[in-house]
Amino acid sequence: AYQSGLFQAPIRSTNKEYRDLCERLEIVDRILTESGLEFEFASDYVEQIRQAGIEHSGNPNFEMNPKAVERYTLNAVRALRCNYLRIDLHKSFREAAFLFAASEDFRRFIFGGDFANNKSPGKSKLQEFASIVPEEIIRKLNASLATAFSAEGNVFHVFELEEPLDVKDIWIDSTCLMAMIHFPVDWVLLRDAVRTLVKAILCIRRHGLKHRIPAPESFLNQINSYCMEMANCRRRKDSDKCRKNVLRRMKKLCRTVKKHAQNYRDILFGNRRKTDLSDKQIDRIVERIDNVLEKLPVAIEQAHRRIIRGEKLDADEKILSLYDDNAAAIVRGKSGAEVEFGNELFIAEQRNGFIADWQLYEDKTADQKKFREFMARYNPQNHGVQSITSDRGFAGKPNNKELEKHNIYNGLRPRSPADLEAKNNEEKFKPLQKRRSQTEGRIAAVKRFIGQHMPCRKFDDKKSHTAWSVLTHNLHLLAKMISAARRQKEKAAA
Repeated sequence: AYQSGLFQAPIRSTNKEYRDLCERLEIVDRILTESGLEFEFASDYVEQIRQAGIEHSGNPNFEMNPKAVERYTLNAVRALRCNYLRIDLHKSFREAAFLFAASEDFRRFIFGGDFANNKSPGKSKLQEFASIVPEEIIRKLNASLATAFSAEGNVFHVFELEEPLDVKDIWIDSTCLMAMIHFPVDWVLLRDAVRTLVKAILCIRRHGLKHRIPAPESFLNQINSYCMEMANCRRRKDSDKCRKNVLRRMKKLCRTVKKHAQNYRDILFGNRRKTDLSDKQIDRIVERIDNVLEKLPVAIEQAHRRIIRGEKLDADEKILSLYDDNAAAIVRGKSGAEVEFGNELFIAEQRNGFIADWQLYEDKTADQKKFREFMARYNPQNHGVQSITSDRGFAGKPNNKELEKHNIYNGLRPRSPADLEAKNNEEKFKPLQKRRSQTEGRIAAVKRFIGQHMPCRKFDDKKSHTAWSVLTHNLHLLAKMISAARRQKEKAAA
C-alpha cells in the first residue's frame, strides 16, 4: 500500500526552477491520492485485466487472486505517475528512463513512498505504460478530476483553493497536431522506401543472416545521388525531361531493393532461431519491411502519374507518408502554415484553463460537425454549462438550435455581418468573445505537452498520447493554481 505522506521531496539549496518542480510533484502526489484518482484508475485497470481473463478463459465467473490484484494495482499506479512525469518533463521514453534512474526525487514521486519495490522503469516499460489503458479510461479519469475540483466535488477546500473550477462557461476551438513527417514530395517517398529497406537489410546481416547481394550501402549512395540530381533538375531548361529520366532510374532502383528486401524478410522469418534477435525484435523488423513493401508500388505509381504523366491527384488518393497512415493535409491558411499535415484536435476549455473535453480526428472534419459531436459526447447541459463560445467556424443554424434547446447561451460568433452586429449589442457576447483570445494560448500550452510533432504514428497511440497529455496539462494547471494560492496565503500572513 502507498503511504503518500512519505513523499516529501527534499528541497536542497538548488535553483528555483527545480524547487518549483518538486513542489508541483508534491501537490500532484496529493491530488492523485486524496482525490481518489489513483484508486479509480487502478480499479479500472484491474477490471480491464479481469474482462480480458474472462474472454480468454471463457469463464464468466473468472476472478483474480489477491496477489494478482495487488500486482496489477501497483503496476497501474506506477503507470499513471510515470506517464504524468514523463510528459510533464517533455522527454522521450529513453530520456525519461535516464532521468528517473538518476533522480531520487523522481523515483519518490513514481513509487509514492513504496521504497521496497523501487526499481526504476526502462524505456520499454515506459512505452508499455503509455498504452496501458484505452483513451476512454483516461477521459473518465479527467472527468473525475474536473468533478473533484468543482463545487460538486468540494475537494478544492482541502487544497486551500478559494474557489472551485468555474464550469459555467466553455470556449471551444480546434487546431492541427503535426505528424512526424517531412513535406510530402513524391520522389522523396521513394528515397524513404529505399532507405528503410536497406537499413532493415543491414540490420538482418549484422545479426548473422546473409544472402548474396551487392553491398547494401551502394543502394543508399545511388538513391542519394538521384535525389540530388532530381533537386537540381529544376534549374535546367529541359527540367521536365530531366525529372522524368531521373524518376525512371529511381523506379528501377526501388524495384531492385524491393526484391532484395523481400528475400531478406523471408530469410529472417524462416530462420529466426539462427539469430540473436528476440521474437519481438524480429516481428518489428518484419513489420517494418512489410509496411514499405505494401506501400512502395502505390508510391511509385503516384510519382509516375504526377511527374511523367503530369496528372493531378485528389487529396484522398495521395500518400503523404510511408509511415503515418492517418496524416491528412489540412488547409488552414495561417501565416507560415498555409497547409499543415497531421490530425485535427478539438478542445473545450473552462474559464480557469482546465480542458473539459477534447477529441482527436482521424479524418478532416467540419467544425460544425465537431460541435454536434461535442454536445453529444460531453452533454454540457448536465455539467452546469451556461454559455459556449467559439469562432465563426462552429456557427450554424443546427448548432444554434441545439444551444437554444438546452437553454445554453449562444456565444458562437455568427458568420453573417448583420447577425454579428446584432450579437454585439448583447451584454454577454463581447466579454465572452474577448476572452476567446486566451484559448489560442491554451491550445499552445496543451501542444507543449503533446510535443511539436506527434511522437507516434498509429492512430490509437495518437489518441492515447493526446489523452495523457491533456490529463497531464490539467494536473499541472491545478498544481500551479494550488501553489499560487499557497504563496498568496503566506504573503497575507507575513
